[in-house]
Amino acid sequence: MNPKQQHEELNVFIDRFEKTAKQATAGLEEPVVKQKMLEEFLLKLDSDLAFYVRDKEPADYETAVEHARKIDVLLKLKKMRATENENDKMNDLEELADRLAERMRLYGPGRNPQNSNGW
Repeated sequence: MNPKQQHEELNVFIDRFEKTAKQATAGLEEPVVKQKMLEEFLLKLDSDLAFYVRDKEPADYETAVEHARKIDVLLKLKKMRATENENDKMNDLEELADRLAERMRLYGPGRNPQNSNGW
């Protein structure tokens, strides 16, 4: 089975994983199936998500999936917040560049910006 792709939605991966796991574990006893599913699930998750799910020390596959779903949402929120912060920084830089361009226009070569009450 292929690992979870970076941009693959978790629920899509879980569906794909469960279909493949059911085929691969057909005929095995239930405790063996549950252990194999837990192990393989943790191996196939992307590294960040797997790290946090492992940290929760899930006892079985179902618990691991539950943790993965919660953590996946938290990681997406974290990424969104980081993107918002980057956008804010870019807006601040654009504003600074606009102010600098305006000052350069007002106080071109040979003019003394120290005499203004701007910056």
